[in-house]
Amino acid sequence: GESTAAEMLAQVEESLDADVDIAYLASGGELRVKLTARAADRAAAKARTDESLRQVVALLGDAVVGVDGGSLEETVIARYSAAGRTLAVAESASGGVLLGRLTSVPGASAVVRGGAVAYTAAAKQLLADVPSEVIDEHGVVSRPTTEAMAVGIRQRLGADVGVATTGVAGPATQDDKPVGTIVWAVATQDGVRSWERQLPGDREAVRQRLASAALEGLRRA
Repeated sequence: GESTAAEMLAQVEESLDADVDIAYLASGGELRVKLTARAADRAAAKARTDESLRQVVALLGDAVVGVDGGSLEETVIARYSAAGRTLAVAESASGGVLLGRLTSVPGASAVVRGGAVAYTAAAKQLLADVPSEVIDEHGVVSRPTTEAMAVGIRQRLGADVGVATTGVAGPATQDDKPVGTIVWAVATQDGVRSWERQLPGDREAVRQRLASAALEGLRRA
């Protein structure tokens, strides 16, 4: 969030020259930190922000996706391509948004094996090999089910990494989970991890932020 980032970067703000400003721009579950300098020319302006930029990147650590542009999905495709890794996607609540964002990046075909929108319980079993007992015990919107989806799609498509999403985008609750609940999981050869959060916003905002959360899970993996 903007306030958290501002607290982390307070020492940078305090040390800025009079002709350098810092701003926080939040959108779609992501945050841009913008440094602006005024000078006689571009080179001089850039020189005034170089040290502040270095400090910002150091303080935010592995939360930094990129510098001077580049979307989250572009970063994921670039990293996986450079590492020679492939991925597979199983989506429920995000309904294809995640796969769409990944495949919008040029060069995605070298990384993305494919994916499935497994919207119903039956589809999760058929397309992502989720055991029926997992769904019966934990429900479709749960960390165990989402983990099983990530593992299943990874194995089914022969990918290095599997990612899955479930959630409640609204307007109605599901499995006693409130609207805005999102769950995502990432499976690798070393195991599977999952996360669950509660988000504000309308149906489309929840879907987009769920996709962003899954992309961040892929980036860190």
